[in-house]
Amino acid sequence: MGSRLGHSSMRLAHLNGEYKAKTVDGAVSEFCSRFQLANHRKTRTILAKQPKLQSTSLSTANCVAEVRVMAEHQSASHKTEKPSVWERITAVTSLAIAVGGLGALVFAWFQIREMRDEARVQHLIALVDKFDSADQVAIRRSLALKRVDQTQKRLRPLDVSDAPIEFYDELGFCEDLGLLTRRGYLDPHDVWNEFSDWLFYLYADARPLLDAEQKHDPAEYRECTNLVESTRPIERQEAGGADDHPTEEELYNGYLGDIEQPGQFAGQVRGSKKGGAVP
Repeated sequence: MGSRLGHSSMRLAHLNGEYKAKTVDGAVSEFCSRFQLANHRKTRTILAKQPKLQSTSLSTANCVAEVRVMAEHQSASHKTEKPSVWERITAVTSLAIAVGGLGALVFAWFQIREMRDEARVQHLIALVDKFDSADQVAIRRSLALKRVDQTQKRLRPLDVSDAPIEFYDELGFCEDLGLLTRRGYLDPHDVWNEFSDWLFYLYADARPLLDAEQKHDPAEYRECTNLVESTRPIERQEAGGADDHPTEEELYNGYLGDIEQPGQFAGQVRGSKKGGAVP
């Protein structure tokens, strides 16, 4: 019987590939049936010569039981096996590689973030330099002279059909600021810190002109409008909303500052966050 079980194990391994799509019980039963059939012929020949001998072939049920016992014994032996040294080394190496890869990703993320912040600062400096340039200072002073009536000490009425050309220059700069902020090239808080005084005053005085332009084309100066509205919450949080809705008197005093202090952006008159223009 031991010899036959040994041959059975070998044939079971061979049949495993042939019947891998079947269930384990079905494959074992079929194997044992074939094993019994193969041995039936040999047994019949032996019994013909020695009738008193009983058949030593295994029944299908006994064969299945024996194979299950062998399988359970082999499974139990695998469970008790401890991982080899090389398997442990491989596991530790894989873990080290994974941790190292994660560390590299985190480092790269911080590097990219730092580069982005540096780029934002450079964009901000470039726009502040442009804002403080002689051309922009001259535009603001010219607009202020057209908007104030120093004799009456009030703002002149704004005719949207014949608005000062300087308004369009100022609104164009505001549009650039809004686009760059929305695209992430500028930090919204930095824009508020550097430009909010000018931004809220310009928007308040040019609002009738903006309404007329956007009635004709809703996309006109949309970036500027969105920038102002998105900056208001920062103004309310940081300064209690002191300058986001200036009065007509405040607009008049602001324009006087542009006339009397060209290049200073009326910082002291308007209570600038910077205490004056950025050099």
